[in-house]
Amino acid sequence: MLARKLVIVTFSLLMFSYSASAVTYTMDFESLTPGTSYAYGESFADGGVTINVGEFDGYNGGEVYVEDPSSSFLGSIDLFFGNVTLDFVIPESVDQIVLDIGAYGGDCEIVINGTSQAFWGVDELDGLVIGGVELSILDSSVGPYDDGSTLGLEGTVSSFGIGGQEVAIDNVVMIPEPATLGLLLIGGLALLRKRK
Repeated sequence: MLARKLVIVTFSLLMFSYSASAVTYTMDFESLTPGTSYAYGESFADGGVTINVGEFDGYNGGEVYVEDPSSSFLGSIDLFFGNVTLDFVIPESVDQIVLDIGAYGGDCEIVINGTSQAFWGVDELDGLVIGGVELSILDSSVGPYDDGSTLGLEGTVSSFGIGGQEVAIDNVVMIPEPATLGLLLIGGLALLRKRK
């Protein structure tokens, strides 16, 4: 009986330590200075995630602009970019990504787990599965002009990028996958079962 209580207490502490260490990565770009720009080949960071500015569709002369809320497409400090791809260096696999996005002209592309999908309007992504991840539009009236969308990605994501000719993004939230918690649960249950 004492051994079972010890296993339960240990298991509870492991679950608590997991939940305390699980990090949600939130990039609202409020830490960046409005008016700043990042060119092809540069990197910057926000919310614990490094973002590399890469080539888009053969173009390597584009830039990312940190928009002031007064001129923002999505209503707060956001990133507006043209002719580049933003590659998010995810510190660990995530199970969900949610972001505000607006496509304002020209070709766009989303890259998930190495699989890319071209699009013109964000609404084209609703219901697609890209790189084993399901995409859905959660809100289609984001920003001061109601022309942005909140896009949700559901499934294991180990690499993520988005690019285009005229794209704005904001409020990118990445939620780690709960696989470690599942392994702890299975291990704890196995220990309890073995004791019976």
